[in-house]
Amino acid sequence: MVAPIALYPDSLLAQVLAASTYPLEIVTAGRWVKQHSNLTGKALVEAAGKQDWDPSIQALVAFPSVLQMLDQNLEWTTALGNGLLAQQGDVMSAVQRMRQKAQASGKLQSNAQQQVQTTTVEGQPSVVIQPANPEVVYVLPIIPPRCTERRHLSGHRLSVRGVGGQRNFVQCRSRNRRSSTAAVEPAGVGDGAAIGAHVPHCL
Repeated sequence: MVAPIALYPDSLLAQVLAASTYPLEIVTAGRWVKQHSNLTGKALVEAAGKQDWDPSIQALVAFPSVLQMLDQNLEWTTALGNGLLAQQGDVMSAVQRMRQKAQASGKLQSNAQQQVQTTTVEGQPSVVIQPANPEVVYVLPIIPPRCTERRHLSGHRLSVRGVGGQRNFVQCRSRNRRSSTAAVEPAGVGDGAAIGAHVPHCL
């Protein structure tokens, strides 16, 4: 269940998990973003902050691809939220198992975009993922939950509109090898950003 989000940096993962407990607000925010497509960057984030949503939902407006995944896979999102509310420990343990598996196979390691460290929490190993640059959040490809569970995806790049830094272009490549290019929109230095990443295949 946690495979699509387990390798997100801790800060983003926390927002996604919290947001999953508010599925109706996710739908509302998704529609709101589409209705306010004229807003970008800092203006979009500030406008979202004025909405009567949970702070986790407001934060995810800066990561439209993540918000869209949660909205388009609402059954999975709701199940994730219910699981978190009922068995938070089991959900976090599942995240750690996915991270440890990725780390052992060489798919999760420190690089220019992120820092990966292993610590001990209550006598158990814990893999921590933090952005190498606090102003830039590194986002792994958006893998639809249903595809991840079936292990059909071979890897792709995603582009998301984030905040901070200069305008960047990243390539989107899907399993059928067709590619397209999209822009990563800036939204003001210091507000954080989302960029594309590449993984060889599903975990």
